[in-house]
This record gives sequence, C-alpha cells and structure tokens, in this order.
Amino acid sequence: MSTDFRFEIFPLLEALCEHSLTPAGRDRLEQLVIESPEARQLYVRYMQLHGTLTWDAALTDASQLVAFAERAGTQATTRPVRLRRWLVTSLGGLLAGALALLMVLWIGRTPELPSDPVISPNLANHPVLSAPNQNTDTTPLPTVALDVPMSSPTPSVMHPPNPAPAAVVAATVPMDDASVVSRINHLMRAKWSDAHVEPSLMAEDSEWLRRVYLDLLGHIPDSESVDRFLADGRRNKRSLLVQELMNHPDHARNLATIWSNLLVGRTTERPIDRAGLSKFLREQFRQNRPWTETVARLVSAEGDAREVGEANFLLAHLNNQAVPATAVTARIFLCRQVQCTQCHKHPDSSHGGTMSEFWELNSFFQQAEVVENRKYNPLTGRDEIVSRSLIDKPEGGPTHYEDLRGVMNVAYPRFAGQEINPDSTIKRRQELARLITTEGQRELAAALVNRTWAHFFGQGLVNPIDDMGPHSPCAHPELMEALTEAVVASNFDLVRLQKWIVSSQAYHLSSVATAQNASDEPVDGALPLFSRMYLKPLSAEQLFDSLLVATAADRAGASYWEQAEANRQAWLADFYSALENEENADATTFGGTYAQTLMMMNGDLVQRAISNAPGTVLNEIARTNADERTKIRSLSRAALGRDPRNQELVVFQSQLKHRREMPGAEPLGDVFWAYLNSTEFTVNH
Repeated sequence: MSTDFRFEIFPLLEALCEHSLTPAGRDRLEQLVIESPEARQLYVRYMQLHGTLTWDAALTDASQLVAFAERAGTQATTRPVRLRRWLVTSLGGLLAGALALLMVLWIGRTPELPSDPVISPNLANHPVLSAPNQNTDTTPLPTVALDVPMSSPTPSVMHPPNPAPAAVVAATVPMDDASVVSRINHLMRAKWSDAHVEPSLMAEDSEWLRRVYLDLLGHIPDSESVDRFLADGRRNKRSLLVQELMNHPDHARNLATIWSNLLVGRTTERPIDRAGLSKFLREQFRQNRPWTETVARLVSAEGDAREVGEANFLLAHLNNQAVPATAVTARIFLCRQVQCTQCHKHPDSSHGGTMSEFWELNSFFQQAEVVENRKYNPLTGRDEIVSRSLIDKPEGGPTHYEDLRGVMNVAYPRFAGQEINPDSTIKRRQELARLITTEGQRELAAALVNRTWAHFFGQGLVNPIDDMGPHSPCAHPELMEALTEAVVASNFDLVRLQKWIVSSQAYHLSSVATAQNASDEPVDGALPLFSRMYLKPLSAEQLFDSLLVATAADRAGASYWEQAEANRQAWLADFYSALENEENADATTFGGTYAQTLMMMNGDLVQRAISNAPGTVLNEIARTNADERTKIRSLSRAALGRDPRNQELVVFQSQLKHRREMPGAEPLGDVFWAYLNSTEFTVNH
C-alpha cells in the first residue's frame, strides 16, 4: 500500500466516521472500496475499530480486532486525539506486514529457482531460493522413539524471600512420554480425517534438522552438525538429536531469550537489569524447574534488580498505577486480555471480563513499590540512580477506581473466585502467586501449552495466542485438554512438554502443501489443522545468531556467546523502541521491512562474513583444494542446512566461471552472499 494511497483513504474514513464526509468524498471512497481489495480490507477493519472505540457499532469478530490491536503495538482504548496518527501508521504497517507474510508463504512453496537468480550484491533484487524439494520420501512416518528417559523437574525449593508455590492440586503421577506422543498423534489423525485432509509427507532430514535447531536452540546448525546428521544412518537419529539439543546450553539460553522478550520486551530503554532477568530464567530452564515455581518467583519477587533477577519483570511494569503489571501478568501467564476492561466491560460479551475483575487483580500489586537506590557521584556533583529495588509496603484496604459514570468504586484483591485478607500484614503478591499456581493452575497450564505449541508450529491451538477464552475458538479442544492434563500431572515440566511436541508426527511433516491439504491455510482465516508445518519467519534473535553460526564472522574464543549476546542487543536496538501504553509494549521495524532488508544486504555482520577474513566459514571453504561444486555445496549447507539444487549449481558454477579473474575468494563470497540474503535463510520451514 503506497503512502499516497494511505493519505487519501484515511481522511475519507475519518470523515465518514465523524459524519463530515462530502458527497464527492463519499463517491471517491466508494470507488476505492469497489476497485481495491486493500481498500475493502482497510474499510472493514477501520469500521470495526471505530465501532469498539465509540460504542456505536457492532463488532463482527472480536478476536480479529484483538489480534489487530496487538500487532499495532498499542491499545484499542487509545485516546481519540491520538487516533488519526496511530491509524495511519499502525493500519498501514499491518497491511504491509500481511502482504509480506503472504509473499513469504508463496515464495516458500516455489519448487524451483527463478530462471535468472542474481548473485552480485550490487544489484537491487537479491535471490529468492527454492523451498525444500517436493520429491520427498514417501515412506510412512516412523514412530519417533522416546528411548532416553527424562526425569520430571526436581521438587520446588524456593529461595528466600520469595514464597514457594503451593503443592500441585492434581497428584503428580508417573508420565509415559510415548503414551502422550501417541495420544497427540491419534487426536491429530482424527482431526485430519474429520476435515478430509491428508497430511504432507515427512520432512526431509535437512528441512527437519534446521527446524529443530531453530526451535530448540534459537539458531541454525553449523555445517559440521549438518554433515554429521545427514550421514547418520540410524533410524532413531531424530529422537537422539532431540535429547542432545535439550541438554545443550543453548536450549536454556533460547528459552530465556523467548521469555525475556515476552516479560519485558526487547528494548533496552527501560530502567531494568535485563541481563539479570535473563540469567534468572536461563538458570531456571537449565535446572528444569517447574513452571509454577518460575511464575511464582516472577510475580512475588522482592529485592535489588542487580541481585534478584526475577524482580526485573515487575520493575518494568509498575508504572501507571500498576495497570501494565496487571495486564501483562494476565496476558503472559494466563493468555488473557484484560487491559481494555480497566475502564469498561469487554465489548464481546463472551469474553466475560469486567471492570471489577480487572481492579481486583490490580489490587494484588498495590503494595508493590519501586525504590531508587542513589549514590553521590563526585564527577557530576549529584546523587545518581545506581539501581532499583522492588519492595512491598505494609498497606492494606481496597483499591479505588472510577467507572465510566464517574462513580468511585472499591476492589479487594480477588483471583479465581478467591478473595484474600486485605490486611496490611498479608503480602498480596505472594498470595497471587499461590492462587495462580493452585486455583488457577489449569488456566496456567493451558496457557503454557498454547504458547509452547505456537512456538513450534507458528500457530497456537487457540489464536490469538494470548487471548484464550470462550470467545476464541480452539482448533483442537481434545488435544488442548489432553496436553493441559499432562502438563499438570508432570508438575509443569516444560522440557517434557517440548519433547512431546517435537516427537509428534505433526512436527515431522514437510512444510510443502499438497493438493490434499491445500485448504489448511490459517492465514486465510481458517482454524489450523497442522497437516503440514507452517512457515515461520525467523525472529530478530534467531536471524542474528544464525548469521553468526553460518558465517563464524564474530567468533571470539571461549567468550563467544557472552560477547555475541552483547552484540546482539546492540543490533536489536536498531529495530525496537519502547511504547508508553497500557502494556509497556515495544514498537518494531523488524519483520520483512526495508530496514531489515538493508541490514541483511549491507550490514557489517554480512560484510565481514563475505570478506574472507581468517576464521570465517568462507575463508575455511575457500582455502580447501576441493572443486567448485563441493565448495558450493559447503556454502549451501552452512547457510541453509541442505545441498544445493541442481539449478543453483548450474547458475553458480556459470557465474564462477565468468569471474575467475576476480581476486581471492570474492566470487565464492558472492555465492555465499546470495544464500545468506535469500528468503529461505530468513524463514523456518
């Protein structure tokens, strides 16, 4: 959608909603809506949003609007004086992102290279490489052996001053991993049969290998790992690799990255110790502590941000009467959207949220206070903040809030139907941690299942992922129920939940659609059937770390990952900034954007990768005495985890032949540049 188009249609839509549209403007708007699919989609979404904001129009699909508002990075309750600028940027970005996603999906299905792939980095359009080969092995999917026993998390032992969550209500029972996986497969096959679709074929080893590395470790496999796995002839090599990756240090690091982003966002603008929070999470995941324990410590933490890493979660969100803390806690841990109910009842009656429920949850955070620790700086002559601490004030009583009629109301701390003693001697956040992990444990488990499933498949069992409830249909209710029960019975073992999912038949399917499952297309609005693997764009962290793995452009000995973490945060700063809204969300320019494309094509990291510097992958490959075909294969495996297609070999060998006069490894560098800048590199199949 062009800028001129946006600036023409938005004033017309606004005038229509404000009853000031002229006859000429009405005719022009009608013409745009009739002639342009983009205008029609924009018109519908604008009317939906306007109806919710002004309370004079019905909402046709609340879940669509919630997803739209979430992507826009702000709230549907934004003040009207800011509406015009917000709609221009947010709606335009939404439609542009949707078009980019459709392009990625279409490109991912393309079985062949374009007839004239481009190699030179000096040309405007970088190449788009093919999707995995459709000539997939047609043998039935073998059962993934769960032959390496995994222990449940060790019993919860909390560290002072944080409370231990109450014991799990359901009795912890021995879990048979193979039985859980078999149950998943049975329910999925029944769903496919009911929907009259056939699943895609089994993914090739190269496709599955890259997928499982990205999902479990957060980066692609290096070329040595690719060579070793593709040469492995054992039938159970996939299950063995899953166990190996789950014991890899990068598994805990990847989980810490994912949950740090969810808890406090990616921006470094907020005054918290993000590294301290990440360290806490990494250690929790490394020890495979129960998820109930991790949640309880995050909700109830007290102490200095530098010493108590988990305190940084709420330190990031206790502004604005703890409204962000209330909204983020419900959204992240329970997959519930409650932010709009702070000032009115949810417009979708099936959602069930009320103002009183929002402020009852908010009341648990009213004792929390942020203390700034200051120290005199002789260089500036001023007291400066050196750290921040989270404490609980000994205060009691209700929380006061004003409704839309201007009437003051009171709310006492209450969650899951349980009201606690509002006395000042009761630590409310400790009580909330207890209630979430006991009375609300099934909701907590279901939310964990939905988030984890969405991480591996790109779609949740319920979508939007963090807006679960009767208003959001579940694609597989029986599967959701089965996995929720299994998580509770396993004492909230996140590692086992991951293992069940990656061992399922659905996770091993190809991303290539067939005529028998072409209708399984969630981007078209259908409920996902998971009859194939949906394409997932790499996150910013996955992209950065995968560039490091593919190129070895930034290795620094034993401190490689520590230094890489700092470099990654500096790189991310170009794409993310903080928003001051009801959830303290991030604004981002990452995700199929022009800035991302330029960063990939001309960024320092890629330029170092193709510079033939000593120690890089390109330098190691160029120094060998192998023939050009072998070198191209090595570059393809390093970047994409697969062997080059025949057409790629023909084109690249032809280009190398005509560039023999170029110095050193520059011709091979152009081949590597083409692979690194391909759409295939930025997508998880």
